[in-house]
Amino acid sequence: MQTLPGADGGPGDIMSVNLLGQTMVILNSPKLAFNMLDKKSSIYSDHPTLTMGGELTGWDRTLALFRYGNVFHETRRLLSQLIGSRKHLEKFHGHLETETRKFLYRLMRHPDNVGKQVRKTAGAIILMMSHGYKIQEEEDPIINTADEAVDQFSKSTAPGAFLVDVFPY
Repeated sequence: MQTLPGADGGPGDIMSVNLLGQTMVILNSPKLAFNMLDKKSSIYSDHPTLTMGGELTGWDRTLALFRYGNVFHETRRLLSQLIGSRKHLEKFHGHLETETRKFLYRLMRHPDNVGKQVRKTAGAIILMMSHGYKIQEEEDPIINTADEAVDQFSKSTAPGAFLVDVFPY
């Protein structure tokens, strides 16, 4: 573990630890953390580099793992134009209400499977807003594919699950 010295020569508020090839920076001051991660976020903020979960699987080409830069900012800007304000969301109000009713109905019929119903409703809303796609009420192939993708993403980005993410290369 390394500690950068403080202004008084004693231990400072920034430390780093290297665990199995992964460097972690520890900020031991709320004020410092705010300054670095909020005020100067363009310098210090980014998503983690995940060799297996990002580069090798292709998930690094999705918003969740985009590197902080022009592509990330442009994608965020486009998303903001679609759903970034109440005014933009108003055009989806009817769809949100319809999907909420369907969700409650499905939940009454299958109260033991809340997680599946939440994922299906979220997927229905997202697919309608992004692609104009209305899901099939029973088994929808796109919802099933999205569920599998989320499962694969979770497994491939699990900390320490793959040696390629642990050992430096």
